[in-house]
Amino acid sequence: MESNIKKLEDDVMVLLRWIANVFIIILIIIFLLNYLYDFDSNYIFVGSLTFIAILLMLPSAKGLSFLFPVAMIVVGITVLLFTGEPIEEWLPLFSNNMTLIILILFVPVLALPLGIGKYNIEIEKILIKLSSKPGFLYSGITTTLFILGSIINLGSLSVIHAVTDNNGFPKGFLGRAYTRGFTSAIICSPFFASVFLIINTLDIPVGKFIMYSFSLGVLQLLISNMWFNVKEKRNITFSVIETPVEKVRRDKVIALLFILSILIIIILISERIIPGNMSIMITVIVCIYSLVWSLFIRKAGEFFRRLYSYLSYIVPGKVNEVLLFLTAGFFSGAMIKTDLGGGMQGIFMKISNVSVFLFIFTVIIVTSLLAFIGVHQIVTITFFLASINVVEIGISNLVFALTLTCSWSLSTLLSPITAVNLISSTLLHTKVTHLIKWNYQFAIILICTYSIVIYGFHLL
Repeated sequence: MESNIKKLEDDVMVLLRWIANVFIIILIIIFLLNYLYDFDSNYIFVGSLTFIAILLMLPSAKGLSFLFPVAMIVVGITVLLFTGEPIEEWLPLFSNNMTLIILILFVPVLALPLGIGKYNIEIEKILIKLSSKPGFLYSGITTTLFILGSIINLGSLSVIHAVTDNNGFPKGFLGRAYTRGFTSAIICSPFFASVFLIINTLDIPVGKFIMYSFSLGVLQLLISNMWFNVKEKRNITFSVIETPVEKVRRDKVIALLFILSILIIIILISERIIPGNMSIMITVIVCIYSLVWSLFIRKAGEFFRRLYSYLSYIVPGKVNEVLLFLTAGFFSGAMIKTDLGGGMQGIFMKISNVSVFLFIFTVIIVTSLLAFIGVHQIVTITFFLASINVVEIGISNLVFALTLTCSWSLSTLLSPITAVNLISSTLLHTKVTHLIKWNYQFAIILICTYSIVIYGFHLL
């Protein structure tokens, strides 16, 4: 009897995920049509559909990934009831971050031609060749994650782990390399929804932002490698399994770097000459580029087969990220209606009157500490974006954006609930708390370093 009930529950969940999957794809199509033809200018219809999509996806989320979206919806609705906002003002708020959802769901399509063309195999060969030299291997893993993570997001962790798994590398070594390499990409990549949430809200051109944020990402890589080689390497014991490896095809590695560089150049040029929403434009560019890439390597059929499989697994594959960003958009829109922003603004104005450096440091440390105790950084940063007027604080939008993206990166290192730590802990069969323990000293160094460097940008 119990087994029959369990089977029925599983069947219902599978059906619900299928419905949610189809619904979110239809929602994206309707949203894009409305973006082009403006048949729902107030976003009441689209917002209503987005709310239904959230309800359909919630059963697929677990633990804090379920609780945070529910909490943001409940708090947001409570605020809107308290402020007396009519329901027609509520519904559009649910679609606030829909452009970011499109980015989250379709940027990973770039991983398809990467795998189809077997470029990842050459990456594997390079890392295996470095495996007998821990310092070089650490540098190789973090740099590769910085590059691939910037393009294919969380999928880069699985690509790298397929290489390092079963090679006898200590978990402490891999845990440090995975999280630090990936979080360096979070600071600067235009393919991350977190970056677009910040620069879209603050109305900063992608090219201008990358000029500064890229240097911060590289700085994190350099500090990470220095800290590992000087402080940590001697405390980690290696017992490497020797693996024979074929010769690396340099032409394929160079081709991959060239392909990714051209993509970035196309995006930066497009931003200057094509008007419109940048996150939608990047999504379109990525999809077309992935198809052209697949056509170039004569694997278009395989590309479409894998694309179909990927789109069939949006729920639960991306459900946590989608829920967090959708409900954060609603939460942010609701909080703007309150006077809490004025109180927050007053506090930070007093801090900035003492020192702009102290303001930057406070934003980073508050976001990191809240993440450490389990408050997802999307909640904190969304609230900061909705509450802080940088003109009154006396800093530029760019400096504030750099502060927030660095805060996001550091929070990812320290949070027990971020996708990077959860995926890394699963791949390495270790506890999330171990990852945080391995990274907290490094995070403290970065908090101080970023505060100083961003303050230097402010003075320029």
